[in-house]
Amino acid sequence: MTVTAGTHQICLVNHKDKITALDNHYPQTKKEIASRWSHWRKEKNRRAKDETKKGINSAAIFSVLSKYAPDDAVICVDVGNNTYSFGRYFECKNQSILMSGYLGSIGFADYANLCGGMGIKITKLNELDSGIKKGLESKKASIVEIITDPLLI
Repeated sequence: MTVTAGTHQICLVNHKDKITALDNHYPQTKKEIASRWSHWRKEKNRRAKDETKKGINSAAIFSVLSKYAPDDAVICVDVGNNTYSFGRYFECKNQSILMSGYLGSIGFADYANLCGGMGIKITKLNELDSGIKKGLESKKASIVEIITDPLLI
């Protein structure tokens, strides 16, 4: 099936027999993809350790979020560099992703608290793991606002 949106076309294949046929036709493809993923994960781990004390590294943020986000989570991504970093570093399982696209900010921690939700603002790397877990475990709607270093995307 091909879906056309404006000038963009997206091809969707959802038949296992076609995927199996491709696997059989290109036996090295899976090995090559696995090798590239392995290399990329090593690089992401290396980048996640970079720190400048001006904000948190995007690779570290999405490493933690990939680890804790439930498979059925709905993840909202604001505009700007974080959208780029999300696409680059987050390893999606079965989550639904909502992207703001062009509308400006979806929201911030203080706003969430004022509205009766849970707002968590993270400014240091050592707050990242516990802050994301706390937001995900909350029974309230939650926003985790993370101050990043734009030089470490």
